Amino acid sequence: MLSGIFSDVFKKFYEREEIIRTMVISIISREHCLLLGPPGTAKSALVEAIASAAGLGYFRTLLTRFTTPDEVLGVVDINLIEKGEYRRITKNMLPDNEIAFIDEIFKASPAILNALLSIMQERKYRNGTQMENAKTVTIFGASNELPDGEEEDILQAFYDRFLFRLEVEPIKSKDNFILMLQEDEESLNNNGVQKVNWGKIWQEADNVKIDSSIYDAIYEIKKQITDFYISDRRWKKTIKAVKASAVYEGRNNAEVDDLMILKHIIYEPRYKESKKTIEDIISRIIDPYNEEIKEIIKTLKKIQNDVEKDSGENPNYATELVLKIKDIKNEIKQIEESNRIRNKKLIKDAADLSNNLLKGIMEKYFGIKELV
Repeated sequence: MLSGIFSDVFKKFYEREEIIRTMVISIISREHCLLLGPPGTAKSALVEAIASAAGLGYFRTLLTRFTTPDEVLGVVDINLIEKGEYRRITKNMLPDNEIAFIDEIFKASPAILNALLSIMQERKYRNGTQMENAKTVTIFGASNELPDGEEEDILQAFYDRFLFRLEVEPIKSKDNFILMLQEDEESLNNNGVQKVNWGKIWQEADNVKIDSSIYDAIYEIKKQITDFYISDRRWKKTIKAVKASAVYEGRNNAEVDDLMILKHIIYEPRYKESKKTIEDIISRIIDPYNEEIKEIIKTLKKIQNDVEKDSGENPNYATELVLKIKDIKNEIKQIEESNRIRNKKLIKDAADLSNNLLKGIMEKYFGIKELV
């Protein structure tokens, strides 16, 4: 699986597993990714580390209102101007690299916005009188805030070109925070970097098989999201993301689990409350039994609590509980045998809880320590 190629990146950056996975999937899908978060959360370091591990060319810049196209696309070749030609020297600039990190992405001037839109959509840029191909595969844009007010209309098309939207937050865990403090400020050790055939990976992504159940599931997700608008273009590109997720996991066919990548695509950061709603919708569709198992566990815990409080002197009450738990165990078994539940740990927890509870009741009420 591709995750092995980025193992050093996973080790280096704490609490970034899901973010790193999604960033790699954005490269596999050849789409662009927006990183939202406060300064100092290692956004640029993440992109650089991933590009390095992937063996892809890397370009980085910080935009202001005064940044000129020369600083992004390359300066004009003075020698050619003398001959009446207007061409840029693009070596080591954005068009000459597969991966780009652009900080303060929404501060781009109209001239840079137009150039970036062309590269993001068509992988082409204007060089003098000609449109030329850019090597750019994925642009990672970063910002502390989203465009608003009058700017929102101007930048909406640009904003929508970032298929993936990730929130990068400061480290939360005390242990991880201390580990981060203790680490040396050194660049990633790339001695073990493997050579990656990205052309082959991109071809594999294009050829991933998707059956009708995936399309049906995406439509069901779409039906249930009514609070904000998601463009048809964005829905269309979810297929590329699903295929990329499958390749990341080492498969040539998409599975319903791959639909979880959609939470980073259809989530709208302007509506913070939508994040959990979207995750819940996708989870229910991916794993329809998930909520049922959670309810079973809730019921079992209530029985457990009642048993702990009971004196243990009423065998008729115990018999009712035993019959109820046996019914629940059969229900758990049927769900498990259906092979439709994705959360294997959750169903194991339910099975273990029912077994332990039944054993406890038999011992407390009937003095039976071993069940046959």
